[in-house]
Amino acid sequence: MASSFHFRSLVVPFDFSPTAHNALFQAIHIGRKTKLPVELWIVTNKYAQEQLAQEGKSGSFKEQSEAEVASLHHQINQDGPVELSAHWLEGKTTKSIQQKLKENPDVLVFLGVHGERKQDVIFHGNQSNKLSLCWKAAVLAIPPGMEGRFQRMLLTIDAENMHSREKIPYALLLAQFTDAEVVLLGLERRKNKEDKARLRGILHQAAQFFGKKGIAYRQEILDGKN
Repeated sequence: MASSFHFRSLVVPFDFSPTAHNALFQAIHIGRKTKLPVELWIVTNKYAQEQLAQEGKSGSFKEQSEAEVASLHHQINQDGPVELSAHWLEGKTTKSIQQKLKENPDVLVFLGVHGERKQDVIFHGNQSNKLSLCWKAAVLAIPPGMEGRFQRMLLTIDAENMHSREKIPYALLLAQFTDAEVVLLGLERRKNKEDKARLRGILHQAAQFFGKKGIAYRQEILDGKN
Protein backbone atom coordinates (compact mmCIF):
# COMPACT_ATOMS: atom_id res chain seq x y z
CA MET A 1 0.00 0.00 0.00
CA ALA A 2 2.85 2.38 0.80
CA SER A 3 3.93 2.55 -2.85
CA SER A 4 0.59 4.13 -3.77
CA PHE A 5 1.16 7.10 -1.46
CA HIS A 6 2.57 9.64 -3.88
CA PHE A 7 4.83 11.68 -1.60
CA ARG A 8 8.57 11.50 -1.11
CA SER A 9 8.42 12.46 2.55
CA LEU A 10 6.30 14.00 5.31
CA VAL A 11 7.33 17.49 6.41
CA VAL A 12 6.65 19.23 9.73
CA PRO A 13 7.55 22.94 9.99
CA PHE A 14 8.72 22.96 13.61
CA ASP A 15 8.86 25.86 16.07
CA PHE A 16 8.80 23.75 19.26
CA SER A 17 5.25 24.89 20.10
CA PRO A 18 2.51 22.53 21.37
CA THR A 19 0.75 22.65 17.99
CA ALA A 20 4.01 21.77 16.21
CA HIS A 21 4.36 18.76 18.52
CA ASN A 22 0.78 17.76 17.66
CA ALA A 23 1.61 17.96 13.95
CA LEU A 24 4.74 15.86 14.49
CA PHE A 25 2.71 13.22 16.35
CA GLN A 26 0.34 12.91 13.37
CA ALA A 27 3.20 12.83 10.86
CA ILE A 28 4.99 10.08 12.80
CA HIS A 29 1.83 7.98 12.87
CA ILE A 30 1.35 8.32 9.11
CA GLY A 31 5.10 7.82 8.56
CA ARG A 32 5.00 4.46 10.29
CA LYS A 33 1.97 3.42 8.24
CA THR A 34 3.41 4.53 4.89
CA LYS A 35 7.11 3.82 5.59
CA LEU A 36 7.88 7.38 4.50
CA PRO A 37 10.60 9.50 6.17
CA VAL A 38 9.60 12.44 8.35
CA GLU A 39 11.46 15.74 8.04
CA LEU A 40 11.52 18.46 10.68
CA TRP A 41 12.01 21.87 9.11
CA ILE A 42 13.21 23.88 12.09
CA VAL A 43 12.25 27.54 11.94
CA THR A 44 14.62 29.97 13.63
CA ASN A 45 12.29 32.88 14.36
CA LYS A 46 11.80 34.66 17.67
CA TYR A 47 8.77 32.58 18.58
CA ALA A 48 10.72 29.32 18.25
CA GLN A 49 13.51 30.74 20.39
CA GLU A 50 11.00 31.74 23.07
CA GLN A 51 9.50 28.24 23.09
CA LEU A 52 12.90 26.67 23.80
CA ALA A 53 13.81 29.37 26.34
CA GLN A 54 10.77 28.36 28.41
CA GLU A 55 12.39 24.99 29.02
CA GLY A 56 15.36 26.67 30.72
CA LYS A 57 18.06 25.02 28.63
CA SER A 58 21.46 26.68 28.25
CA GLY A 59 23.45 27.29 25.09
CA SER A 60 22.74 28.87 21.72
CA PHE A 61 19.48 28.31 19.86
CA LYS A 62 21.18 25.83 17.54
CA GLU A 63 22.58 23.87 20.48
CA GLN A 64 19.25 23.91 22.32
CA SER A 65 17.30 22.87 19.23
CA GLU A 66 19.74 20.10 18.36
CA ALA A 67 19.39 18.71 21.90
CA GLU A 68 15.60 18.90 21.66
CA VAL A 69 15.57 17.12 18.28
CA ALA A 70 17.82 14.38 19.68
CA SER A 71 15.42 13.95 22.61
CA LEU A 72 12.42 13.77 20.25
CA HIS A 73 14.19 11.20 18.08
CA HIS A 74 14.85 9.02 21.13
CA GLN A 75 11.24 9.28 22.36
CA ILE A 76 9.78 8.53 18.93
CA ASN A 77 11.88 5.44 18.30
CA GLN A 78 10.85 3.93 21.62
CA ASP A 79 7.42 3.34 20.06
CA GLY A 80 8.78 1.93 16.81
CA PRO A 81 11.40 2.94 14.25
CA VAL A 82 10.77 5.83 11.88
CA GLU A 83 13.23 7.74 9.71
CA LEU A 84 13.45 11.25 11.19
CA SER A 85 15.72 14.06 10.02
CA ALA A 86 15.98 17.76 10.83
CA HIS A 87 16.83 20.76 8.66
CA TRP A 88 17.33 24.29 9.99
CA LEU A 89 15.76 27.08 7.94
CA GLU A 90 17.12 30.60 7.69
CA GLY A 91 15.27 33.87 7.14
CA LYS A 92 11.56 34.65 7.42
CA THR A 93 9.50 31.56 8.15
CA THR A 94 6.96 31.59 5.29
CA LYS A 95 9.52 32.59 2.65
CA SER A 96 12.10 30.05 3.81
CA ILE A 97 9.52 27.26 3.76
CA GLN A 98 8.29 28.40 0.35
CA GLN A 99 11.83 28.21 -1.02
CA LYS A 100 12.36 24.78 0.53
CA LEU A 101 9.13 23.52 -1.05
CA LYS A 102 10.24 24.76 -4.47
CA GLU A 103 13.24 22.48 -4.07
CA ASN A 104 11.12 19.62 -2.65
CA PRO A 105 7.63 19.81 -4.20
CA ASP A 106 6.60 16.20 -3.68
CA VAL A 107 6.05 16.31 0.09
CA LEU A 108 3.02 16.35 2.39
CA VAL A 109 3.20 19.17 4.94
CA PHE A 110 1.81 18.64 8.45
CA LEU A 111 1.19 22.16 9.71
CA GLY A 112 0.35 22.82 13.34
CA VAL A 113 -2.00 25.80 13.34
CA HIS A 114 -2.98 28.36 15.97
CA GLY A 115 -6.59 28.91 14.92
CA GLU A 116 -8.04 32.11 16.39
CA ARG A 117 -11.63 31.91 15.17
CA LYS A 118 -14.04 28.99 15.51
CA GLN A 119 -14.07 28.31 11.78
CA ASP A 120 -10.27 28.53 11.68
CA VAL A 121 -9.95 25.71 14.18
CA ILE A 122 -12.53 23.58 12.35
CA PHE A 123 -11.32 24.08 8.81
CA HIS A 124 -7.80 25.27 8.18
CA GLY A 125 -6.22 27.29 10.98
CA ASN A 126 -5.42 30.96 10.95
CA GLN A 127 -2.96 31.07 8.05
CA SER A 128 -2.61 27.57 6.62
CA ASN A 129 -5.16 27.95 3.81
CA LYS A 130 -3.34 31.00 2.43
CA LEU A 131 0.01 29.32 2.98
CA SER A 132 -1.05 26.16 1.14
CA LEU A 133 -1.87 28.32 -1.89
CA CYS A 134 1.34 30.36 -1.90
CA TRP A 135 3.48 27.32 -1.08
CA LYS A 136 1.77 25.29 -3.86
CA ALA A 137 1.96 22.16 -1.74
CA ALA A 138 -0.30 19.62 -0.08
CA VAL A 139 -0.84 20.99 3.44
CA LEU A 140 -2.60 19.03 6.16
CA ALA A 141 -3.58 21.42 8.97
CA ILE A 142 -3.42 20.06 12.54
CA PRO A 143 -5.59 22.23 14.82
CA PRO A 144 -4.95 23.01 18.50
CA GLY A 145 -5.76 20.27 20.96
CA MET A 146 -5.46 17.45 18.42
CA GLU A 147 -3.24 15.11 20.41
CA GLY A 148 -4.70 11.71 19.58
CA ARG A 149 -4.76 9.90 16.28
CA PHE A 150 -7.15 10.86 13.54
CA GLN A 151 -10.68 9.76 14.41
CA ARG A 152 -12.45 11.81 11.77
CA MET A 153 -11.33 13.46 8.53
CA LEU A 154 -13.20 16.50 7.25
CA LEU A 155 -13.09 16.88 3.46
CA THR A 156 -14.64 20.18 2.38
CA ILE A 157 -16.13 20.21 -1.11
CA ASP A 158 -16.78 23.57 -2.75
CA ALA A 159 -18.33 23.46 -6.23
CA GLU A 160 -16.89 26.92 -6.97
CA ASN A 161 -13.35 25.82 -6.10
CA MET A 162 -11.64 24.09 -9.01
CA HIS A 163 -9.27 22.32 -6.59
CA SER A 164 -12.00 20.51 -4.65
CA ARG A 165 -11.86 17.41 -6.83
CA GLU A 166 -8.05 17.34 -6.54
CA LYS A 167 -8.32 16.82 -2.78
CA ILE A 168 -10.33 13.62 -3.09
CA PRO A 169 -7.51 11.15 -3.98
CA TYR A 170 -5.27 12.56 -1.21
CA ALA A 171 -8.06 12.23 1.34
CA LEU A 172 -8.74 8.72 0.09
CA LEU A 173 -5.14 7.65 0.66
CA LEU A 174 -4.93 9.31 4.07
CA ALA A 175 -8.17 7.67 5.18
CA GLN A 176 -6.78 4.25 4.27
CA PHE A 177 -3.72 4.83 6.43
CA THR A 178 -5.53 6.36 9.42
CA ASP A 179 -8.74 4.28 9.64
CA ALA A 180 -10.55 7.59 10.17
CA GLU A 181 -14.20 8.23 9.38
CA VAL A 182 -14.51 10.67 6.49
CA VAL A 183 -17.01 13.52 6.57
CA LEU A 184 -17.76 14.80 3.07
CA LEU A 185 -18.77 18.37 3.83
CA GLY A 186 -20.35 20.22 0.91
CA LEU A 187 -20.25 24.02 1.07
CA GLU A 188 -23.34 25.43 -0.58
CA ARG A 189 -22.51 29.05 -1.44
CA ARG A 190 -25.35 29.72 -3.87
CA LYS A 191 -28.97 28.69 -3.98
CA ASN A 192 -29.51 28.21 -7.74
CA LYS A 193 -30.23 24.75 -9.10
CA GLU A 194 -27.11 24.53 -11.27
CA ASP A 195 -24.68 25.08 -8.39
CA LYS A 196 -26.61 22.74 -6.11
CA ALA A 197 -26.51 20.04 -8.79
CA ARG A 198 -22.77 20.55 -9.34
CA LEU A 199 -22.05 20.26 -5.62
CA ARG A 200 -24.11 17.10 -5.26
CA GLY A 201 -22.39 15.64 -8.31
CA ILE A 202 -18.95 16.10 -6.72
CA LEU A 203 -20.17 14.69 -3.41
CA HIS A 204 -21.65 11.66 -5.19
CA GLN A 205 -18.38 11.06 -7.03
CA ALA A 206 -16.39 11.29 -3.80
CA ALA A 207 -18.81 8.96 -2.02
CA GLN A 208 -18.36 6.37 -4.77
CA PHE A 209 -14.57 6.45 -4.37
CA PHE A 210 -14.72 5.99 -0.59
CA GLY A 211 -17.46 3.37 -0.79
CA LYS A 212 -15.51 1.22 -3.24
CA LYS A 213 -12.54 1.23 -0.84
CA GLY A 214 -14.72 0.25 2.10
CA ILE A 215 -13.96 3.49 3.96
CA ALA A 216 -16.57 4.76 6.42
CA TYR A 217 -17.98 8.12 5.40
CA ARG A 218 -20.98 10.37 5.78
CA GLN A 219 -22.18 13.44 3.90
CA GLU A 220 -23.28 16.85 5.13
CA ILE A 221 -24.11 20.09 3.34
CA LEU A 222 -23.55 23.47 4.96
CA ASP A 223 -24.41 26.99 3.90
CA GLY A 224 -20.96 28.07 2.71
CA LYS A 225 -21.71 31.74 3.35
CA ASN A 226 -21.48 31.24 7.12
